[in-house]
Order: sequence, then structure tokens, then C-alpha cells
Amino acid sequence: MFSTSSHVLRVTMNITW
Repeated sequence: MFSTSSHVLRVTMNITW
């Protein structure tokens, strides 16, 4: 669960940037 959340967060940040 944590890994998935971290992955999603990282992808989201990448898209935002």
C-alpha cells in the first residue's frame, strides 16, 4: 500500500512539474 501511494505521489509530482 505504501509503495503504491509513494509511486502515485511521485508520478503526480512529475506531472505537476
